[in-house]
Amino acid sequence: MRTQRGRLYLLVILGGAVSALGCKKEAPPPAESGSADTAAAVPAPAAPEAFAVSEVTLGKAIGADKKVASPTTTFGPKDTIYASVATTGSAPSKTLTAKWTFQDSQTVKEGSETIAPTGPAVTEFHMAKPSAWPVGKYKVEISVDGTPATTKEFEVKK
Repeated sequence: MRTQRGRLYLLVILGGAVSALGCKKEAPPPAESGSADTAAAVPAPAAPEAFAVSEVTLGKAIGADKKVASPTTTFGPKDTIYASVATTGSAPSKTLTAKWTFQDSQTVKEGSETIAPTGPAVTEFHMAKPSAWPVGKYKVEISVDGTPATTKEFEVKK
């Protein structure tokens, strides 16, 4: 058995030397002693994708998957307004904040959700007002851990 292992090492070393001379490339580092297996090195796993907000969609309703059913940027005074925030990447903890404002930056509502995504995720925010929204221009600003990520504008019409 020992003679066969020695022959195997000798063949591997000779094969590498012949390869190196024929290709004029550097020979690979020798196999660790005591190892009969000369398997190729395993590539390092890819680094996880960095967390980011990929899209914000507004609408009047959402599905069970928290995605807006029918995107729109125009709402009626009595509509509930949903913001579906799609994210990519992973993180042990991220806090998404939605700040809803009216015309002159008057804050209408602010809310946050803490998530721990391991890949693509969707987070839902919404605002409703039984007595009706004033007609005009609004926007929702999405922040991640206090840093602005994106803004989406919309309008309430009669």
